[in-house]
Amino acid sequence: MKSNKIIVSVCCLAYNHESYIRKCLEGFLIQKTDFPFEILIHDDASTDGTEEIIREYEAKYPNIIKPLYEKENQWQKGRRGSAIFNFPRARGKYIALCEGDDYWTDPYKLQKQVDFLEENPEYGMVHTDYDRFYTKTGKWLHNIMHETFKNNLSILSGNILEDLLMYRAMVWTGTVCFRKEFVDNKGYQEVVNQNFSVGDFPLWCWIAAHSKLKYLDDSTAVRQLLANSATQGNDFPQQVEIYRTSFDVVKFFIIKYNLSNEILLNTKEVFYSRALEIYFRSKNKKLFVSKFNKYKNNNFTISLKQRIMNFSIQNNATYIIGRVLFAISNRIRKISIKMNIIKRDR
Repeated sequence: MKSNKIIVSVCCLAYNHESYIRKCLEGFLIQKTDFPFEILIHDDASTDGTEEIIREYEAKYPNIIKPLYEKENQWQKGRRGSAIFNFPRARGKYIALCEGDDYWTDPYKLQKQVDFLEENPEYGMVHTDYDRFYTKTGKWLHNIMHETFKNNLSILSGNILEDLLMYRAMVWTGTVCFRKEFVDNKGYQEVVNQNFSVGDFPLWCWIAAHSKLKYLDDSTAVRQLLANSATQGNDFPQQVEIYRTSFDVVKFFIIKYNLSNEILLNTKEVFYSRALEIYFRSKNKKLFVSKFNKYKNNNFTISLKQRIMNFSIQNNATYIIGRVLFAISNRIRKISIKMNIIKRDR
């Protein structure tokens, strides 16, 4: 589509991303499109050189890059996310997201996504595959979505609200492009007002509740996992809190759309299972045992992996041995999930 109007608003959140923001901005600027787009960046009072780098690019591309610089950190004040700082000033028909420590690699990412949305009005959002890079070890994992869902890629497209709520499907922020009308909708403000601190999961659920989602099996971006990030560091209580808040999101949408209580029970079991894994990694025997017993008291099925974790801690097995057993059982679980998916689709 050829247009002189802004078609896509690229929304980016940055905070202390000095080592990454340059590559992020270059990923935006390499986009080859037949339409104009804008880049909206919110720098949340970075204390490193992030702001200076953004200003450098702003000076070079003043008609494209539109930053918002904070003097005081807004996240700490409870004012969080693009829903507050970027969506209200977006001029595009569509919005694409990418945080300042990640980056795009496919120069045709936006063009492919906009072309699909223009041709398929019943779809509200397009997401894609991506690669993962661990900054601490230098390890790469490619085509995360394809490898995770290769036996059932169809679960990533269509009417997938329940699959998202039950963690059977997933979306990664750095790959999405969606219709701005969904965040302009007054109903979305109710979601924002919940102040969920789990990234964009509530947004995916909101869009999925009102339209179909489309998955493109092309890797278009890189997710960089930082050693000190919320999910990769040693702040285990914070990691459990992420899952607990995700569970609150699930409860919110189940109540709002009068969905089956089975979704809630399934998600609750997933939450407890993942929390147990975090407690196991924390090496806190007392905490793990108490949570394991609570897990049993909820009449959840005790998996092989959970039994191995409990055995390892209860019998003071070395952490290395426990991790080996953990890895083996995790592999068995993945095989089991794939087999269940295959059976369900027959």
